[in-house]
Amino acid sequence: MVRCSVLFELIVWTTLTASTIGPGTVAMCAKAGADAQEALLWCVVVAAVVAWVLQEASGRLTNVSNRTLGDCAYFKMPEGSRLAFLRKVLACYVVFGGWAYEANNFAGTMAAVRLVVTDEAALYTINVLLGPLCAGMVVAGSTQRLSLLFSAVVAAMIVCFAAVIGGSGVPNSLGGGLVPTIPAGSYEVALGLVGTTTVPHNLLLSSALARGASARSVQRGVLLSASLSGLISLLILIVGMHVHKDAAEFELRDVADVLRSAMGRGGVWGFALGLFGAGVSSAMTVPLACAMAVEDMFGLRALSALATQEGTEAGRGPSIGSSLAAPAATASPDAAAGFGSPPQPRSARKWVGATASDRWQHGGRGAMMSAVVLLALIPTLARLPTIGIIMFAQVVNGLLLPCVAALLFACVNDARLMSAAPQSTWGNARALPCVGICCFLAFTVLSKQTVCRLVPGWGGRQAMAIALPCTLGVVTGLCLLVRSSRKMTASARVAADAAARRGAEPSAELTIARPRAANADLSV
Repeated sequence: MVRCSVLFELIVWTTLTASTIGPGTVAMCAKAGADAQEALLWCVVVAAVVAWVLQEASGRLTNVSNRTLGDCAYFKMPEGSRLAFLRKVLACYVVFGGWAYEANNFAGTMAAVRLVVTDEAALYTINVLLGPLCAGMVVAGSTQRLSLLFSAVVAAMIVCFAAVIGGSGVPNSLGGGLVPTIPAGSYEVALGLVGTTTVPHNLLLSSALARGASARSVQRGVLLSASLSGLISLLILIVGMHVHKDAAEFELRDVADVLRSAMGRGGVWGFALGLFGAGVSSAMTVPLACAMAVEDMFGLRALSALATQEGTEAGRGPSIGSSLAAPAATASPDAAAGFGSPPQPRSARKWVGATASDRWQHGGRGAMMSAVVLLALIPTLARLPTIGIIMFAQVVNGLLLPCVAALLFACVNDARLMSAAPQSTWGNARALPCVGICCFLAFTVLSKQTVCRLVPGWGGRQAMAIALPCTLGVVTGLCLLVRSSRKMTASARVAADAAARRGAEPSAELTIARPRAANADLSV
């Protein structure tokens, strides 16, 4: 019985893998293999490690503080403070990144349909109906089982990739890709590889999944998810290395041609079904992550949920995965913003005269998720290039990743949030390089697309030269923040001990939050 429980928990954590392996991952990894061969293999390995470290930190943050990452952002940058505007800008960027990622999902889904459907009228009809159907399923709360179903379909695509590699063998030069190099013209692809494997929205999802789970369960689940994501990305990159293309731009049809030559028409159908399933499963996950970010980072959680915070912190939270299905009004304030839940009854409060939180709970969340889904159809209806849409989405989210990673690092080192189990030196030694890698790639792409375009003759090397000091500045700032936080923790403990000896209550500024009663095993 215990083994079945552990197996179920691991299956729930594969939600992160399903969210990661979308059309963007397939396109970016295959394009990296086709354009640069094995040269960007190290990016996949680094991205898997970064995903493991950051998602584990995000899960541990929720496990210890009983707050999601978005809720911690609201806690650190509350309304009325000088940083409140920065929090709102970050929340808006998360939504914009979600819209871009959703457009990427629909672009990949329609590319899969085009592999097996040639009639233009049928293609247009499927494209038009795809958005409303996904929006309806998301708002109705039918996402969890359907996501698992479509994720199972993705297995067909993975089997096809494994068959191609089994038939042709692993290239002998693959090991050379572990040496970090970025070929000319591949900087955006390198950033996209990291962004598509370490999805910023997955840091929010890992927070949601960690509610009510033990620290050991979080560690096992995140390790499994990151390992599967990295392995699948590696398979796709190796298949991309078999693409034989001329001067034409890379297309997903090139991957289908490789599968056709190895497996016949069945390989194309397997790839098309898997790509379609990957697109739809990710398309139903992204709007929920966007809604969670808006609800937490704008402080729109229901008042009834806020009233249950102390009761939830005093006992064990819901079982793992239940945060993806519990309505926000009945869950603790750190539940997953209504993941997979039906909207609350409108009779609870009238829209007119209600607070912003009430309006959000009774229609606002559903309207926002529907808007993200329906607006994401615009690029495909406008017939923009599929690879262009996917590249844009991955670069946008690759630039978002260092922002979310830096916020996560600051939160796990905040004594007020992590007093039950402060972040260890080993934990920071793992997390800080991951944040630095994300920042370096993001600064490199930004420099290449701005400064290097203005200065004739400047290219990738100059962009990396600009990115290096910028990255060092961010890392140094985060180190100073950790030092300041630890000094505050030490001062608070000394003051609390002194107050206890005097028989008096410690001051409010120096009181450290009590740890949760449940989940005592909080070691890294």
